[in-house]
Amino acid sequence: MKKLLALLLALALCLGLGATALANGEDAVLVLPDLGSWLGSAGELLTQNEFGVSYIVTDEGINTLYGYMTLLTENYPVEFSRWEDGASGTAHYLYYTGSETLSLGKPDELGRPLALLIVYSKNKLDDYLIELLVPDAVVFEDSGQRYDPAVTYTMPALQEPTPQEPAVSGPVIPDAWAFFNEEVTHEDESIENGTKAVFGFDPAHAAAAYEYVDLLENGGFGLTLADTVGQEWSNGDSTHYYFFDCPGQDVAPVEDYVPDVRDDVSGAVLLQINDWPSYGWCDVIIQYSEDLTVVDTGDRSSVTGLVDLREYKSGPMGGKGPRTGDADYTMRVGESLRLDCPRRFGANTEQFRWAVDEGADLVSLEGEISASATVTARAPGRVVVSVVYDHSYDTTDILTGNDTYGFAAPTYYFIIEITG
Repeated sequence: MKKLLALLLALALCLGLGATALANGEDAVLVLPDLGSWLGSAGELLTQNEFGVSYIVTDEGINTLYGYMTLLTENYPVEFSRWEDGASGTAHYLYYTGSETLSLGKPDELGRPLALLIVYSKNKLDDYLIELLVPDAVVFEDSGQRYDPAVTYTMPALQEPTPQEPAVSGPVIPDAWAFFNEEVTHEDESIENGTKAVFGFDPAHAAAAYEYVDLLENGGFGLTLADTVGQEWSNGDSTHYYFFDCPGQDVAPVEDYVPDVRDDVSGAVLLQINDWPSYGWCDVIIQYSEDLTVVDTGDRSSVTGLVDLREYKSGPMGGKGPRTGDADYTMRVGESLRLDCPRRFGANTEQFRWAVDEGADLVSLEGEISASATVTARAPGRVVVSVVYDHSYDTTDILTGNDTYGFAAPTYYFIIEITG
């Protein structure tokens, strides 16, 4: 029994499922028949916790499980299309086929949200154990239907997997933040016709970057790898460029200049990997068209444990999201305000990029590439100004003890309230 509970816990963490809402149906997306009520005298509740429930059945054995699975697949929006035998029992996977947009846990490789996991096994006393693992949007209610020992049930037929339709229409790009297992933050900025997102993590996990390239090329998103070029150096460092088109779609291209490799390049997605282990970092620079929608497609890198080398923000990729909180400054229309970028003492190189993220029509901005910028209020409202501080500094390699250089590009935000 302990092995089964450990299996359920491990699967809960692996699948990213939340606690079950067994006692609260306020936020329920899927209501299923209560297993205990269905079993009646054929089963006895063994455990109930935030991950699910377990029942012990004796004389009826697996017939009770097959009956419950038949009840689910014939009367509820779930399909049975996967099962696995393991040392701790047999796991049966049932997927949600409803139309609601709320996810029931991280989807599988086909984008299907898992409805519930049933683990069935036999213990040393020849008792049969049925374990249910459910996401937090599933609740159980007594459906009034009961297990009938006079009926011989069979395991429902496996269904062909039904892919989950994308939540948006039009061309998409997988969210790299989600693909990197949500372990690294990112910086973004607006560019002509699109967005530039930059991720920075430790070079020991650079394979994750190349997996993302493979996802773009082979993930079925309508992106075609038009060309790739690269540079490799004798110390093991390399830089690789990947240029993607989106044929058959009306997608405005983004453009860039690639020094020493190619002059001007353009495409739906331009991706650069700076795989520089001798410097201690791996940069992934993704420039993508404004006509591509960032979507968490459910795909995840097999590489985990990425070490974030910079302090940017969380996902979704390319979306700054709303900035909340009290205003840092209050101005009147016609007044000007000087904003200073927080700077690192002793920085070797510095670059500044100021922008108005919210309320661009309410202010004018001067000094976009200086250490200080001036904001002049033009109309009442709320304004958010940001500055990206890209700088290098002297540091010591923690592995070798040798002197080296560190790089960082934090983003600072200033909230301004303008009155009449």
